[in-house]
Amino acid sequence: MVIMQSIKTSQKIFKGPEIKILKNIQSDIALLKQKIISMEDELDAISNDLHRELNPEFLKKLEKIQKQKGIKFSSMKEFEEYFSE
Repeated sequence: MVIMQSIKTSQKIFKGPEIKILKNIQSDIALLKQKIISMEDELDAISNDLHRELNPEFLKKLEKIQKQKGIKFSSMKEFEEYFSE
């Protein structure tokens, strides 16, 4: 709103092309403001996903998987055969 008031005040001082430039600047600033708001919303959604509590059953399954002995593969072919079944 301050910018709009400035443009209205500037119309008394500036003529022609200067007014067009100021209006373009005003439009660009409004666009940037919308983009910033959109980015803040996305960042909030990402932050909420990162800080969400995990299901306790899922954590138990992860612990069980971590305790398992790893399988060693001698080649990529052996790895692919194991997981393709």
